Amino acid sequence: MVTAVGALIGQGIARALRSAAAGYRIIGIDRGSNAYGESLCDKWHQKPCRENLPEYLQWLQRIVVDEDIRLVLPGIEDDVYYFHENRSIFTTWPAKFALNSPFCVEAGKDKWTQHEALSAAGIKTIPSSLSLDWQQLNECLGEPPYVIKPRRGSGSRGVAVINQKNDLDEHRRPGGGNQVVQKLVGNDHEEYSVGFFGYGDGTGSDLIVLRRRLWNGMTWQAESVAVEKELASTCAAITRLFRPHGPTNYQFRKSGRDWFLLEMNPRFSSSTAIRAGFGFNEPLMCVDHYLSGVGRPAPGPIKHGVCQRMIMEHYALS
Repeated sequence: MVTAVGALIGQGIARALRSAAAGYRIIGIDRGSNAYGESLCDKWHQKPCRENLPEYLQWLQRIVVDEDIRLVLPGIEDDVYYFHENRSIFTTWPAKFALNSPFCVEAGKDKWTQHEALSAAGIKTIPSSLSLDWQQLNECLGEPPYVIKPRRGSGSRGVAVINQKNDLDEHRRPGGGNQVVQKLVGNDHEEYSVGFFGYGDGTGSDLIVLRRRLWNGMTWQAESVAVEKELASTCAAITRLFRPHGPTNYQFRKSGRDWFLLEMNPRFSSSTAIRAGFGFNEPLMCVDHYLSGVGRPAPGPIKHGVCQRMIMEHYALS
C-alpha cells in the first residue's frame, strides 16, 4: 500500500516500484481523487474521513486485511506522524509499516530540537535562535541576513529571508514560540539533498547526493554528484547521533568547506522518483528490508547526471 498517491512523494514511490523488474501489486489510498496517482496503482481507495476520527482506523484495517497488504509505504509527512503516533496499534496488524526509528521521527519534527542535538554532539550547526527580538538576534547571530522558518514543517513553507527589522515584523507569527531564526548560510546554488537507507544502528547505506534547484520548495532540477569527503564525514556523524532506520534524507547548505544541516527528513523524499532514476531505489530497498529480510539493503550502482522535472498532462478518458 502506498498512501497519498495524489501527492508528489506517493507518486514517486509508486513509480519507483513500477520500475522494478519484478511486478508488485500496488494499492493506493488518498484523501481525494487524483487521476495520475490512481493510474500508477492496481487499485485505489479514497479515504472516507480524516485520520483523527476513529472510523478511519477501522477503515484502514479493513483495507489492509481485504487487500492482503504486506507493506505500507507512507507517501506524505502527515501519514508518517500518524503511523508513528499509533505504532503500538500497528504492531498487531499483518502488514509491516516502513517507519523510521521513534527517536529519529521525533527529532525530525522540530528544527530547534535538531539544532540542540547537533550542538550537544559537537557537530557544526547553523547559528540559530528562538528569539524574535531584533536586537537579540543581532547579538546572537551577528549581522543579517537571517532566515525565519517554522520549527515544524518542510518544503520551504513559511520560510522567508530577513534583512531588516521590518522583514522580521512582517513574517513573525503572533504568540511566538513556533518559529526559529537562523543565520543565512551558503546560497541557492549550493543546496543539496542527501539520501540513504538507515540501518538503525548509527550506520547506513551508501549516499546519493543531489545538488538541486528549487521551485515552490520542491526540486525541479537535480544533479547527481560525487560524495565529497567532508560531506560524508558530516553525514556519518549525524547518522551516529540520530540512528535513522529506513529511507532518510538530509538537506544541506554548503558554505566554503563546511556543510550545514538545514533539516532532517525521516521519510521518503519528494526526490524519491529522481533518486530511483539515478539507481537509488528506496521503495525497493524497503521491500528487501521489510519483506525479504535483508538487514542492510544496498542501492544499485549510482549514476551521475542531471534530471529536469517538467509539467505534462495526464488524461483519464471516459
